[in-house]
Amino acid sequence: MYTIAICDDEQKEVDKIVILLKKYIENNKLECNIKTFLSAKKLYCCINTGYIPDILFLDVYMEQENGLEVAKKLRQIGFENNIVFITTSKDHALEAYGVNAIQYLVKPLKEQQLFSIIKKLTEEYQKETEQYIILRVEGMLERIAICNIIYCESQKNYQCIHLIDGSNKKIRITMTALYECMQKWTEFIKLGSSYIVNLYHIKNFNSKKLTFINGKDFYLPRGAYAKLKEAYFEYYCN
Repeated sequence: MYTIAICDDEQKEVDKIVILLKKYIENNKLECNIKTFLSAKKLYCCINTGYIPDILFLDVYMEQENGLEVAKKLRQIGFENNIVFITTSKDHALEAYGVNAIQYLVKPLKEQQLFSIIKKLTEEYQKETEQYIILRVEGMLERIAICNIIYCESQKNYQCIHLIDGSNKKIRITMTALYECMQKWTEFIKLGSSYIVNLYHIKNFNSKKLTFINGKDFYLPRGAYAKLKEAYFEYYCN
C-alpha cells in the first residue's frame, strides 16, 4: 500500500492532481491511499500523529507558509520520504534540491510527466520497503534497516529495539502494533507476549536460550522453544 499526500491551498489544483493520480493507480492496479491538505498546518498535525506519506506533492506558493519552508521543517523532524514540488514558476528550483526534493514540477501538470515520476517512485518504494522500517523514535521519524534489528522487547509503555551494533531504540507503541509492522518480513517471529526475534541473527539455540551472531545471549520465554524451532527450520529450509 502506497501512501500519497498532496498539500496545496487551492482546491482546484488538488482536484486536478487527484484525478491524474487515480487514473495512474487504476491503470496500473496499484493499492494507494491519497490524502489531501489545504494548508501546511493540517499537514504538520497529521504527520505529528504518525502519518508518514511515501510521496508528498507540495505546492511552493501557499498563502500561509512557503512550501520550501514546510519541506525544511519536515526534514528537520526526520521526514526522509520523497517530496515533489509543484508550482507555477521555476524560480525556486535550485532551493528545492536543497531539501532533497525528488522533482520540481511546473503547473499545469502534464499527465505523462506525473506518471513517469509516480512509476519511478513506486518502483523505488517497493525496493526500499523490503529493507527498512520507519518508526518514530524520541519524537523523530527514523528509518531503521531490517538487517540491523536483532530483537525487540516490551518495556512497560515502550518497545526497545536492540540493534546489531549493541545500541537500542525505544519507541512508544504497543508490541502488537510493532509486530504488525514487522511481520511481513519472514525473519521475524513473536515469542511470548513481550519479544520479537530476528531469525536471521540467531547463531544457535536450545530449549532455554539462544545466542545471536554478535555473541549476545537471549533467554527464551516459557513455552517458546517449540515455536522457535519450527519457525527457524521453516525460515532456513523453505
